[in-house]
Amino acid sequence: MQKQSLAGVENCRKRAGSVKNRFILVAAACLLAAPAAAQTYDPVDWVETDPAGERALALFPENAAALAMDRGRPHHVYLADIDYPAGPLTFAMWVGPGVCGMNNCGLRIFDDSDRYLGGAEVCDQPGAIEIDPTAQFVRLCSDTARAVADLFWAYSPPTATNSLGQWQSQDERYLYHNGSRMLVSPAEGTIRYDRVRDGLRGVIADGTVLFQGEPWQPGGAFQGIAYTFRKGCDPAPYEVVAGYEGFQEILTLRGEAPVRIEGGCAVARYTADSGNAVLIFDPTFD
Repeated sequence: MQKQSLAGVENCRKRAGSVKNRFILVAAACLLAAPAAAQTYDPVDWVETDPAGERALALFPENAAALAMDRGRPHHVYLADIDYPAGPLTFAMWVGPGVCGMNNCGLRIFDDSDRYLGGAEVCDQPGAIEIDPTAQFVRLCSDTARAVADLFWAYSPPTATNSLGQWQSQDERYLYHNGSRMLVSPAEGTIRYDRVRDGLRGVIADGTVLFQGEPWQPGGAFQGIAYTFRKGCDPAPYEVVAGYEGFQEILTLRGEAPVRIEGGCAVARYTADSGNAVLIFDPTFD
């Protein structure tokens, strides 16, 4: 039964990699593929890191004061890389005086850009956090099994970075578009390719501008120029209007996109039926 479950999860991973899915939608599909996988668990493979280090304080910014006040008593920060089907995750825990007690320490979950996704209140023993072989179920301090997907947005530390706080500012942030990681800069008015997916390398380079417009306020509508790309050709510009959807987390650009002549660089016409007429950017791992 265990082998069948793991095979089902592998199939789910392949399906998830071929379409755009949000974390929770992928998780829901994969949970159905692994009903028996939660029967066996292993301790999470934690790595302890320096509480005064840059990464620890970035993930737990509110604990800097407690660390400064309690230098005579030990603080411990634990990180673990989790191979979640919808994309890599980081589990993080901070255990120390003035931070948490025996049963109210924060387990936090981040994506590979350190964007906060959720977590749970747990005991102060990282070794009591266990995960199943498919990385879809956890047992928290001998509690009953829970789906990792159930922890997304389930726990909101008072000053932890979360999605709402990010979208109320003009700070740069990463979104994903057709498998590429994009750097969205509202204050600069640009969207750039930060990490181009493998299939586009040789056509588009990291740092290439996909959208250029006036600086905008996150949550509001704006407009500007987007570009399509073809190997050996100059980028083809076209006008787009943009707006946020899905509680201001999904950014969509819409406009009549250029269609080039067959085998050439010249633009023959513009159409709303092109795949480039609607460009979607969201926090999903593609």
